[in-house]
Amino acid sequence: MAEPSSSLTTSQRASRDRVRALAKQHLTNARAIYSSTTTTVSQAHQIHDITTAKTDSKPKSSHSSFASTLPIYRRAVSAGLLRAQVPTPLGGTCDSLLDLSLMTEELYSVDTSASLTILGTGLGLTPLILAAAGAAKLDGEAGKGTMQLVQRFLRPFLEASGDGEGVEGAPLASLVFSEPQGSANFAAAESDGLQTVAVEDGEDFVLNGEKIWATNSSGWDDRGADLQCVVCRIPSASSPKATTNGTTTNGTSPTNNNRTQIAILLVTRADIARNPLSAYSILSHPSTLGHRAVNGPHQRFTNLRVPKSQLLAPPDGTGAALVEATFTGSAAIVAAMSVGIMRQAFSIALDWAKSDTRGSREKMIEKQSVADLLVGIKTKMEVTRAIARRAIVAFEKSEKVGSELCYHSKLYGAEAAVESVRDAMYAVGVGSYDRGKFGLAGLWEDVIVMPVFDGGNVGVRRRQVEALMKGEGYDGLED
Repeated sequence: MAEPSSSLTTSQRASRDRVRALAKQHLTNARAIYSSTTTTVSQAHQIHDITTAKTDSKPKSSHSSFASTLPIYRRAVSAGLLRAQVPTPLGGTCDSLLDLSLMTEELYSVDTSASLTILGTGLGLTPLILAAAGAAKLDGEAGKGTMQLVQRFLRPFLEASGDGEGVEGAPLASLVFSEPQGSANFAAAESDGLQTVAVEDGEDFVLNGEKIWATNSSGWDDRGADLQCVVCRIPSASSPKATTNGTTTNGTSPTNNNRTQIAILLVTRADIARNPLSAYSILSHPSTLGHRAVNGPHQRFTNLRVPKSQLLAPPDGTGAALVEATFTGSAAIVAAMSVGIMRQAFSIALDWAKSDTRGSREKMIEKQSVADLLVGIKTKMEVTRAIARRAIVAFEKSEKVGSELCYHSKLYGAEAAVESVRDAMYAVGVGSYDRGKFGLAGLWEDVIVMPVFDGGNVGVRRRQVEALMKGEGYDGLED
């Protein structure tokens, strides 16, 4: 895909080209690995669970598909793709959000599931990164304490080499936000609020509740990611006392002050290991239509004790703001994922159109109906890329202006990606429905989630734009 020479710096083009080569080398065969119908002994051994693979004929579960990508993840870690998601001032190699967008597009242009695991760790680290940015603006012990906390929990990811036995050397991070009953209205005064609750008890918080859809959260072996940034509710002293199921002692759900109860608590594998086995459990691994090798389990915390010193964002409005900022920047990253998927669909359809005659005397590219579909895909891809990059530049300069552009990039890009894969299938015809040919059938299963994850376009993203439009002084014409 040619780009204007002025759109990227020399360093950015070099970094993009490096990731492009890595993706081609290590991700090209990823789908074949995690789509295999069997769990092999060697794959199970890699997660220290050899008892689950006594034969080579056991159908893969979604978690087995995820576990089969561990060697790919190790190579990504070894290549520095975790450090590439951490800002340079914090010890990483990422100079801007645009760098992360470029990496995301290149990874997703080759494979989706294995790429999302890599990028999911970056999302899981984002609350730490944003907390550090906030701490840098503070004077005194408050800012210093936050920076020390951030550096402590970032260190394992910055130092990871990809080498090791079992799960060692391949650390996963997860932003643990969504809950089974839905989380779109998590901070709204009129809602029930988050049902995952942390209550102070001595030097610990006692954590109770259920979470779902958090990428990487259960780790390679279902005993937790190396780091889980758990978004929870810490009831204030004036609030009714919360119980383990999230309700209050008078049987009602806490309301009106949800926003000032939202907090982010850092939970590690070591914390889980120190607790009774029953304190952390995996209830199920959803059987998803696409992104079949992604980990996003339904999990439960039951009286899990976590040191109070691991409170990243307190329940004073800081926690809610940090969650919202994390999902604002991620909207533009989802747009970059969408560009990557559109690149896959366009390349498949274009290659087919230039090589297949379908029994006629000319290649399909000569048929106007096919060419029109290809032009439409390419237009959507270029527009999404342009909106996403403009959004990223604006967001890093001004959250006020950039936020809306981030939301629009996700809204447009995710839906354009769905339309583009559909149009590629329309162009190729019924052969695209064959899972073993072209690759469009699997891509369709993957792309359909884009408008509904990372803040659904209907329940979250359009509501965010709506809220901005209702704001005092909004005219929508700022540039």
